[in-house]
Amino acid sequence: MNTLRTLLLSIGVALTGACATLSGQEATHAALRRATQLGFDATLIEGQGFTHDVFVRVRSSARTVWVFIEGDGSPWTDGGTKIAADPTARRPLALELALQTQDAIYLGRPCYLRAHQDTRCAPALWTEARYSDEVVASMNAALQTALQSSSPQHIVLVGYSGGGALAVLMAKASPIPTTVVTIAGNLDTDAWAQAHGYTSLYKSRNPADTASLDIPEFHLLGGRDTNVTARMTARYLNRIPQNRIWRYEKFDHVCCWSKTWPETKMRIEAVIGN
Repeated sequence: MNTLRTLLLSIGVALTGACATLSGQEATHAALRRATQLGFDATLIEGQGFTHDVFVRVRSSARTVWVFIEGDGSPWTDGGTKIAADPTARRPLALELALQTQDAIYLGRPCYLRAHQDTRCAPALWTEARYSDEVVASMNAALQTALQSSSPQHIVLVGYSGGGALAVLMAKASPIPTTVVTIAGNLDTDAWAQAHGYTSLYKSRNPADTASLDIPEFHLLGGRDTNVTARMTARYLNRIPQNRIWRYEKFDHVCCWSKTWPETKMRIEAVIGN
């Protein structure tokens, strides 16, 4: 166990170190290499209209599968003035969490990782339409394919940052009992865009404008997060019981979610009964 823990920590350092200098292709290769080193099967899965790069490490007997959705990665360059050619995350925090989790799926978004080569890719899919109905439907379809070999009784959708918005939107169509966990989740995209002076994600769904989910939800906030603040997400979180909103006062948008993930996961499991 100590050896595995050391390996996981070294992988976390490698994933986050020097991330600013990685190209999208280099980040993809690094993610594939680390996932396969830890026993994940990396495959391209056709969703509904788009291809998805999916990493799977799930036992056939698994009753609960944890599904991780990455943040928005690098949709813009040059200080937000130019659309990136490849939005793949240079610092894939959701992948860091998946690598530490038994019975896990890392569900790639359209046009991220190797799926960036999909000829159907268009910049809107990682900019204004990043949380659109088309993206959500394709991710749900890809997930159902990825789950076919295990047939779990329950899934936990874990979304980091913009992946949190997708987790909430995907959960509405899940045919399997589902729990949602967001980490620094962008849950009111209008408030987020306005606060930062960004162009509105006008082709996307805003989680804050959707009907409440009738499933367990856990929302984790960093007290030092300036990217997605509690004020920006207040309209969504006002519908959530306070005991399901967990604040980590010393955390920011990146630190220190990966380091404390095993303990955080155990805390969630204690509540949902897994």
